[in-house]
Amino acid sequence: MPDPNRAPRPPDPASAQDLAHLREGDRLLAAGDPRGALPFFAMAAGGPLAAYAGLRRGEALHAIGELDQARAALERAAAAKPGDAPILFALANVDRAQGRWADAEARYRAAMRASPGALAPVVNLAGLLRQTGRHADGRRLLAEAIARHDDAAVLHDSLGLLELDRGDPAAAERAFRAALAREPARAPAKANLAEVLAARGAWAEAVALLDAAIPELGQSGQARLNRAYALMALGAWERAWIDYESRFDRPSMSKAPRRPEHFALRRWTGAPLAGPLFVWGEQGLGAEILCASQFAAAAARCGG
Repeated sequence: MPDPNRAPRPPDPASAQDLAHLREGDRLLAAGDPRGALPFFAMAAGGPLAAYAGLRRGEALHAIGELDQARAALERAAAAKPGDAPILFALANVDRAQGRWADAEARYRAAMRASPGALAPVVNLAGLLRQTGRHADGRRLLAEAIARHDDAAVLHDSLGLLELDRGDPAAAERAFRAALAREPARAPAKANLAEVLAARGAWAEAVALLDAAIPELGQSGQARLNRAYALMALGAWERAWIDYESRFDRPSMSKAPRRPEHFALRRWTGAPLAGPLFVWGEQGLGAEILCASQFAAAAARCGG
C-alpha cells in the first residue's frame, strides 16, 4: 500500500498558471512576435519560474531592440539563478549588441563552461572574434570545437564565415561544403556557399543554391539580393529586378534614411508617364553617378 505521506502533491495552481503564461509567451516569441510575448513573460515574473520568465523577457526585449531593458531583465534572472548557461548566453548577446566586447567574451566563455556540450556560445563567440578581427583566436576556438563535434554543421558553417572574412575564399568554400556534407538541407550554408561561388563567377550554381536556401531562411533579404546580382550576371533580368527589391529587407537597411515608404508616391513601372517623375538616390555618390546615365531615358518617358 502506498505511503500517503509520500504521495505526490497536487500541482500549485499559481505555478500551473505561470507555466501556461510562459508557454504562450514562448509560442509567440517563436512565431516572431516578441512584443506580443512580453506580457505573458511579465505575468510569470514573480513566481517560482521567475528566472526563466526573466530570461525569455530579456530575449524578447533584445529582439525588439530594447537593449537596456533586456539587460535589466536578464540581470534579475541571473541574480535568481546564478551561473545558468542560457542566461549567461543571453547576457553575452546583449553585451555584443552594445559593443561590450570583453564582457561578451567573458560571458560566452562562462556559458561554455556551464554547459560544455552547448554549441551556440561557441558559434556566437566565434562570430564576435570574427567581428573584432581576431581571426586566429576564432579559428583556434572553432578547431577545438570541431575536434569534439565534427558532425556539427553549424561549426563548419561558422568556420567558413570566418575564413571568408579573413580573405580566404577557398578555405571558406571547403568549410561550407563540409557543413553541407553533414547537413545537406542547411539553408545558411547553402547561401554562404553561393556567395563564394558567385565571387568566382559560378553564377548558375550560386543561383541554384540560393533557390533552395531562400524559402528556408528566416531573413532572406541579403540572400535574395545576392541572387539578384547572380541573375543579372546570367542576363535573367526579369527575375533579377524582382529580387533586387529585397535590398530594403536587409537588417542593415532597416533604418536607411531613404526607403520607398518614405515617399507618398506610387512606384513607377517604366510605362509612359504624363506627370513628373521623382528620382532619389539610395546609396553613395558613386552609385548615383552610375545611375545618372539613365536619367535621359527616364525623362523621355515622363513629363519632367
